[in-house]
Amino acid sequence: MKGFVARVLLMTIALCVSAVVVAAPPASAGVCLFFDPWCNLDNAASNPIEVVDGWCNGDDDTPIPGNSWPRGCSGTQRTVSPGQVGRDQDAFQAPAGCATAGRLITYRLLGSNKVEYFNYDLTRADTSMWYRFHNDQRVIIDSIACYDPPPASAPPAIPRNLRVAGRTDTSVSLAWDYVPGLYYRVYRNSTLVSIVDRGSYNDIQLKASTTYSYMVKGCNDDGPQERCLAGYVNGSTLSSGGGGGGGGGGGGGGSGATWPGSRNDLNGDGKADLLALYNDNTMAWYPGKGDGGFWSARVGGPAGFLQMAKADLNRDGIKDMLALYTDYTLAWYPGKGDGTFWSARILGPAGFKLMNLADLNGDGIIDLLALYTDNTLAWYPGKGDGSFWSARVGGPAGFKLMSLADLDGDNKADLLALYTDDTLAWYPGKGDGTFWSARILGPAGFRLMSLADLDGDSKADLLAVYTDGTFAWYPGKGDGGFWSARVLGEGGGFKLLTL
Repeated sequence: MKGFVARVLLMTIALCVSAVVVAAPPASAGVCLFFDPWCNLDNAASNPIEVVDGWCNGDDDTPIPGNSWPRGCSGTQRTVSPGQVGRDQDAFQAPAGCATAGRLITYRLLGSNKVEYFNYDLTRADTSMWYRFHNDQRVIIDSIACYDPPPASAPPAIPRNLRVAGRTDTSVSLAWDYVPGLYYRVYRNSTLVSIVDRGSYNDIQLKASTTYSYMVKGCNDDGPQERCLAGYVNGSTLSSGGGGGGGGGGGGGGSGATWPGSRNDLNGDGKADLLALYNDNTMAWYPGKGDGGFWSARVGGPAGFLQMAKADLNRDGIKDMLALYTDYTLAWYPGKGDGTFWSARILGPAGFKLMNLADLNGDGIIDLLALYTDNTLAWYPGKGDGSFWSARVGGPAGFKLMSLADLDGDNKADLLALYTDDTLAWYPGKGDGTFWSARILGPAGFRLMSLADLDGDSKADLLAVYTDGTFAWYPGKGDGGFWSARVLGEGGGFKLLTL
């Protein structure tokens, strides 16, 4: 009973402190004022991690470099083994040569606790980094993926025959054709989980009945800079108690869920982001929330574009922008991975009325679908270096708008088109750069539209601006159709948008 009373009293003190202090002090300021598990670090990874019960630099939370705890700083360094808890700590070390992923959870007096995911990728760093947390926080380390890549003799390559080789209710096993001389970075939902030098990886400790988006990069490290090419696949765990099961190629065609938000992600958080050009020709991007909505705009600068699209054009795992200027010059802007882009690489003149990007022929390289000003439809196979091969001309197409995504879960990019008479139609992709006959969906008074997974179910959704300026998204059904619209607000200020 005394222990219970003491715990309640301690909780009361902690709540009072959280109500009056804007930023909680580190635990080194004294005994942790919050009840267990606050101030703790839980190591759920398979590697040990270093922690310390102190800090340097006063109230400055800037990470501190160091392969060991720097001299002159308060606190004692200790090791937290896998499956163990470091209690009443202030900082942890993300080790050099590793990618450390986890969660920072902050206590809230009212409502749900705040959960922030982090992934400190120091696989190419020589120095470790120390990261601080506070009295009202706890840290859970989910994974520490370490690797020292050997000298590579093979050029980087997309992992061929990437597939789900097996699955249970808590694991997904991936496999691909191994190339000697390469190492492979494995990402789950845009987070690096492992680096391996073989053609397989077993991802464990997953949730049952959940679909995960995987990216596997084939890399070499011959020169001064790492070079990688990426392949993608989706994998779903079985229902709880479902036992083992066989895999499926390319994310399980026919499931209706093969277009994760990471395909349209600008800043590496795995959520589809919106790139927009205002009517005054100002560029902006809106980070996606993963629930169909977006955070506030990050405004860039002026851009004289007629058309724009985004995708990973040079296979570095970062989304780039393809833009058509008002003088009909086509240019490629390599992405930086933070929502911004490097300077333009001019590709040449292009008489396009509309354009969109996707892998149309299943070779893992982004292609360009274009509608010329004379309403001829053509596709340009991508080279994987930001440029394209010569056009494969189709036929006439009376489109006002068009967008590409896998709408029916067969791992082939489909075409959604709005005719000049405002009829919306879906053309299932054949996987060879061409499409099957149209499936008419109905009338649609859209001025702008684009496709991406906006709510995290790996099904392509439709984002649209109506002719009256209403901004809305339509959740995808995964069968080529969409559910009713969810109105987001006013989008009349957009001249162009792309997901």
